[in-house]
Amino acid sequence: MRSRELCTDAERATLDEWSFSKDFERGRQHLTTVTRAVYQAAINMGTSQLPDQYDLARILNAVLKEEPFFRKIVVDKLYISPAREPVFVDMFSRYVVAELWQQVVGG
Repeated sequence: MRSRELCTDAERATLDEWSFSKDFERGRQHLTTVTRAVYQAAINMGTSQLPDQYDLARILNAVLKEEPFFRKIVVDKLYISPAREPVFVDMFSRYVVAELWQQVVGG
């Protein structure tokens, strides 16, 4: 078991300040679909253990970097420089997994 929290209160506050939490709510259905697909793909890779939240967040991070829905969110936030995008995609992917974990693994 990992000791650190998947998405800290400070990270949630940062995402809220930048309206990512509102973007999440607007795109909840799409993000659920994408996150479930990523989880299923991770299972199908044939590892001996099911992916945990941290594994899923790491894989989702890579997917969201290229995912059109997320790309539009970032582009619409005019003050996020390209150099800071990786920080936000990391926080957002962990936030998404933290919010949707039960829905994703529960079906």
